Amino acid sequence: LASVLQPVAEFSSDFKEKSGPSSEPQTVYYTAFPWIEGVTLRELFQGMIQSGFDPERLEGLYRDIGSRIGAIHRAGLVDADRLVHSRETRLTHADLHYDNIMVTAQGEVVIIDPDAFKSVSRPQPALYWAGESFPFLLFVAGLEFDSAWSPTWQTLLPGMREALIGSYCDAFAGSEVKAHEGCVYYLQDSIRDALFWWTR
Repeated sequence: LASVLQPVAEFSSDFKEKSGPSSEPQTVYYTAFPWIEGVTLRELFQGMIQSGFDPERLEGLYRDIGSRIGAIHRAGLVDADRLVHSRETRLTHADLHYDNIMVTAQGEVVIIDPDAFKSVSRPQPALYWAGESFPFLLFVAGLEFDSAWSPTWQTLLPGMREALIGSYCDAFAGSEVKAHEGCVYYLQDSIRDALFWWTR
């Protein structure tokens, strides 16, 4: 899972509050992560508002994002033989949005905020997590235009949506044709539902 930011060091320090001589020292734990030279997805959008949008680049980035999330969910699968919509994973990222995704100068996608990346003891429905995260990656980004429904964003959205869903399902379902079709249908439906509620 190289696309998820990995720690380079962990250390601890004893800390004592100044509230009084009887206060017990507490051990504080720290984790150090490498510096990522790049921009968040939000910063990328903000720059493109000024310089102009590149639909092919955006579709490529969303294709990379989808394939990485799909690979993470597939790596944690506990029941690959079940119908695709009910498959569960032990690996999830609980706070996936465009401030937690970075793009390096070389165009590589890196998922940050590792504290939200969890190996859970109780498996979670993978497509549910994807269906909850993807609308935020697609629609909330459009708020950089003051409206997620601006004509510019609406022009970009279909290609980005298909790239995100298609690459996720490629990575998650693999070569299983029916599972891939079910995955695409489920996520399209989730995004359609989110669009309905956000535009009410």
